[in-house]
Amino acid sequence: MRSKRTDRRTARKDRLFRENSITVWLDATSSLSYLPRYRFGFARVGEGEASAPPDSHLTGGPLSRSSGTESPERAAASAKAFSGSLAFGAPPPTASPVISPFLSQSRLTLAIVTVELELAPLQTLSPSRAGDFKTCPQLFKFRAIDRLSEPPSIYQARGTTAHLALQRLFDHPSAQRSPGLLFDLFRQAWTELRGSEEFDSLFGDVEQERQWGVESLELLANYFGIEDPTTLDPVDRELDMLEDLDGITIRGILDRIDRDDDGRLVITDYKTGKAPPERFALPAFFALKIYALLIRRNMGETPKELRLLYLSGPTMYRLEIDDRQLDAMDSQLRALWNAIDRALATRTFPTRPGTLCNWCSFQEICPAFAEASEVD
Repeated sequence: MRSKRTDRRTARKDRLFRENSITVWLDATSSLSYLPRYRFGFARVGEGEASAPPDSHLTGGPLSRSSGTESPERAAASAKAFSGSLAFGAPPPTASPVISPFLSQSRLTLAIVTVELELAPLQTLSPSRAGDFKTCPQLFKFRAIDRLSEPPSIYQARGTTAHLALQRLFDHPSAQRSPGLLFDLFRQAWTELRGSEEFDSLFGDVEQERQWGVESLELLANYFGIEDPTTLDPVDRELDMLEDLDGITIRGILDRIDRDDDGRLVITDYKTGKAPPERFALPAFFALKIYALLIRRNMGETPKELRLLYLSGPTMYRLEIDDRQLDAMDSQLRALWNAIDRALATRTFPTRPGTLCNWCSFQEICPAFAEASEVD
């Protein structure tokens, strides 16, 4: 009996295969002149009458194999030994000698050709995607290259709605920034988001949604135990940034930037998830250091402090920064950029299994979990 996990894994693999493959009829003189980069993958091999010209894109149909030809299984096994790889503009090859014995002048062979499109060099990079590559290059590929969708969760919905409510809280005069106002802003934001394609059908029934709402408001109430919004006058909120750092372009959206009592810049990032233990908190500042680097370039001023504000707890982690730390982050970011460009050029995105894999939504198609998933 097939499990739901197996069905999801198959669906995602089918999508990747469909988006990167074409069905073609080949004969002994066929070339793949229209493919800049390709490899043969005989997922299906069969024969049909030569009623269509070679290299035609056909949907295929019932196939019969005439006697005296090699079996599809043997043809597929032999074809695996062949791999064609061309740069753009290179002269197209004719059929490989490895495949030629299975191709005929009079009959056409149905083959699935997997197209390996040339991946363009990196154009822009966000702190989130930089963090993905640092954590696991394969995760970066799934999200940034394959652009696979991830199933929405109640936690994602809570985070998106809470961020919107906290952003809008500072649209109101300081004296009005109360828990009651924040709760209303959360309800309004969710009313706007709940009908979107992303969050449609997230809840099984009204009671589940109601319970989620109650828990979300309880989480938001914690905000007032960390800071007093009536004393704050943000310099900017939800700041959409795009900066050229001398050859690398970084983009991202910064939650909030303030000035402290001494007039120094402070960057704050809201978190609705659980705070890590303090001894493990430093890596969580990775993205904020990148934003601090962007602020330094954009405003000509080095922020004094980074703050991670975890509503669960609640907990606030703070990190003072200086130019030395930001220069080190600049070097790390350039190294990451170069590593991503090499991965794109070689199409090499290794997995890095670890504890974070437990929360990854791509386990069913990840090479690191493929064998274990098949056993399940």
